[in-house]
Amino acid sequence: MLKRITLHLALLAGLILFASLTSLAQTPDTASIRGQIVDSNGAAIPGARIVLTNEQTGLRREAQSDSSGSYAITSLPLTGGYKLSVSAPNFAAQERRELQLRANETATINVTLAPGGTTENVTVIGTAEGVKSDNALLNVRLDSKKIEETPVFGRKTTY
Repeated sequence: MLKRITLHLALLAGLILFASLTSLAQTPDTASIRGQIVDSNGAAIPGARIVLTNEQTGLRREAQSDSSGSYAITSLPLTGGYKLSVSAPNFAAQERRELQLRANETATINVTLAPGGTTENVTVIGTAEGVKSDNALLNVRLDSKKIEETPVFGRKTTY
């Protein structure tokens, strides 16, 4: 009876060991990134746009900072380096390149944005001046040559 219990315990221990090894072998090589977006005074910037791009594969992941300025992007493949771009209204955008991630680790990358970055585009399309609505005058400029060349009814053009 004791041999039978020992055999069952050994078999159970072997199954547990085998199950744990196979689960480790199936763990994907991925990483995560997290951090906080703040301004130059250390205040959180909610709603900042975070874009993480794998420079080798072109994989692109986006996130937005929460009310405390925090963000997180998970399940990132380890192939190649990453580029992190952060932008927010009324702040200058910032970019970090060649970020290397390690398997099963979470990298912390905090970003401080400087004020500025507002851009305005003004498009001016030139058109001919129309009729002035503030007065009814019509002005035309004529030089003396134009006056001489203009035919007038009843005027002798030859002498």
